[in-house]
Amino acid sequence: MTHRPKGWWVLHLWSNSERGASMIVMKFGGTSVENHTAINRVADIVLGRLDERPVVVVSAMAGVTDALLAMSSAAASGSLPEALKLLRKVRQRHLAVLSALVSGRSEATVRVEVQALLDSTQDVLRGISALGELTPRSTDRQYPRRGRVAVESNRQCRF
Repeated sequence: MTHRPKGWWVLHLWSNSERGASMIVMKFGGTSVENHTAINRVADIVLGRLDERPVVVVSAMAGVTDALLAMSSAAASGSLPEALKLLRKVRQRHLAVLSALVSGRSEATVRVEVQALLDSTQDVLRGISALGELTPRSTDRQYPRRGRVAVESNRQCRF
């Protein structure tokens, strides 16, 4: 049995239109993408399955979802400085991983995109703080970002 790191799964899909044609969906998140070492392991796993035409799905790094919940809650309860402090930690972590994985023009391009996504998160936190409450709409605006930042950080990796 192949050892699979915690936090990932694989799904095989077979097409009825082409006999024998299949593809594989590989989903990684949490501890399987928690740092640059883990992401390199994920890259090796994906590269080893390229002949199966993988579709790769990446969700948030370990702890990021909890951090988004905590910063949203802090902003809603009137502690915007605490929320922004948590966001700075998430930003530093993502940019450090990006720097460890990618260099040159690709890093600069992705860095701009990651910064823009995190700046948008900061804007949402400021809005939550101004409202003094965490509405379902505000929550919905935060959660798509967790995976998007991961994808932007990882897409220039080695695939």
